[in-house]
Amino acid sequence: MAITKAEVLAAVIQRTGPLGSQLADIDEELRSVLYDISSRGDFLQTEGTVDTVDGTRSYALPVNFKQPLELNISGGNRLTLFEFAEYQRNLIDESSPTEGEPQEYCIFNGKLWFWPVADDAYEINVYYRSYHANSVAAIEFSEQFRETIYEGVLYKCWTGRLTANDPEMFALASQKAMVHGGNYERELSRRLEGVHGRPRFMKYHDI
Repeated sequence: MAITKAEVLAAVIQRTGPLGSQLADIDEELRSVLYDISSRGDFLQTEGTVDTVDGTRSYALPVNFKQPLELNISGGNRLTLFEFAEYQRNLIDESSPTEGEPQEYCIFNGKLWFWPVADDAYEINVYYRSYHANSVAAIEFSEQFRETIYEGVLYKCWTGRLTANDPEMFALASQKAMVHGGNYERELSRRLEGVHGRPRFMKYHDI
């Protein structure tokens, strides 16, 4: 069952009591929490494609790319990850680099670099760990993350919009932030334990 933004907002308003009326929306807090969760654990895995162009050396990484899992040419070989320094050593003659069907890849400066440099149009499948999308319209995390998200957004609200200049209110907000911040970290730790050692299956073709 997908978690919706409306459900998160309703839970946060209910748990903040009378002050919940200040929260017309929680988009920024929710966006921050979803990104934080995806940055701290390998929870999200995505696939995309890169289409090579004859003679072009580098290509933009797929959207929300975090870490590579596997790259392979559609219907062909699996590519091997290597260091950019090795790529530079291979590039002896920059005016006329070795071209052919890519066998290796590296990542540098936010781009994918293939070796040999592609001599044709190849469709390369990219399987990767990803960050959560910037949009909060569709939450990518499964039901097991519900409390983690609730507590994270509550923490963000108490450290942000629900903090007032009134000394008494500031003290309450600080106390609430400490509670929900601790809850968030505990819930996130449970989710991290859940992915540790999780088996991964990838589909590729060897020729």
